[in-house]
Amino acid sequence: MNIRRLGATVATVTALSLATPTFAIQSGGGTAGRTQLETISVDFAGGSLADFVSALRQASDGQAVNILYQPEFAGLQLPPMRLDEVHLYSALRVAARLSEDRPALMPDGREAMWEVEADGGGGGSHIYVISVWADEHEDEHDEYEHEEDEHEEEEHERFTTIQSLAGLISGRHAMDADAVLSSIQIALDMTDEGDADLRFHEDTGLLFARVTSMQEDAMHETVGMLMQSAAARREAHSQSQTSRLLDALGVDSAEDAMRRLNAAEAALDEATQMERRVREVQADFEAEMRGQQRMTAQLDEEVSELRARLRQAEEIVQEQQHQRRELEVRLERMRAERDTLRAELEAMKERVRPRE
Repeated sequence: MNIRRLGATVATVTALSLATPTFAIQSGGGTAGRTQLETISVDFAGGSLADFVSALRQASDGQAVNILYQPEFAGLQLPPMRLDEVHLYSALRVAARLSEDRPALMPDGREAMWEVEADGGGGGSHIYVISVWADEHEDEHDEYEHEEDEHEEEEHERFTTIQSLAGLISGRHAMDADAVLSSIQIALDMTDEGDADLRFHEDTGLLFARVTSMQEDAMHETVGMLMQSAAARREAHSQSQTSRLLDALGVDSAEDAMRRLNAAEAALDEATQMERRVREVQADFEAEMRGQQRMTAQLDEEVSELRARLRQAEEIVQEQQHQRRELEVRLERMRAERDTLRAELEAMKERVRPRE
């Protein structure tokens, strides 16, 4: 049995490669346009929340970006950050989570924390809503921190949960197990609720975790985002395969390929019918040939019988000719004997006459 135990890790934003959900950003002002699955890169030198949102809009390169926040927090100061090839939602979440570790400053010196939520309902682009919490007075801030600490102590009760990673680390487009586990570990670390006890069973793909409620939510959310990212990669791979297939077929679109397929099926049906007709003609020809062969065999038998009868007739004729020759010989002999007898008779007659 192969079980891997994961320890807590600490990483900076520039070293992270966060797995994020793939959102469909439509071009145009809310009209149904071409769906894009693209990432952005932003190098923010630091400044206000308004400057950060403006930098995100510029990095989006004309894609629809809907980010809402209360105008009174436009001057909220954010630290420098550089993000390469991330989704818009990831950029906002990373910046928001930085405020959890180190609250940002308002222009009037107050500390503030903020978070972002994504609304993906309807058929248009996603809307990202930024919520900001700023301190009012120092005593109220201390009281809030005291209540928050007590609340965190209550919320930090840990329990065991199980998450299946088999759908991510197996299959044709499987992710690397270490990459999946490191993404989950990063999400757990950013909850700031202590170290989570993770144990991964490689043979079954099950992840056993001893976590808090917030850490469980972060773990499930990360796995869900990884699932969406894997699905997007599979879809992109499928589209790439489709493009290669269309190129191999020499067509511009699936409609052209379908038309060619229909034409090929029609040609195949016609060829099948032609083959059936050829087989029928061939069967008729073979039947006719068998009939002629039977007639030929019958004629051969009749010819053989006639030849036998002819040989018998020839033998009879030869026998009759032989008998005729024998009769002719006997006839000649009898004629000769007759002539002899006639001569003898005449001679006798001559001898008898004088006596008379």
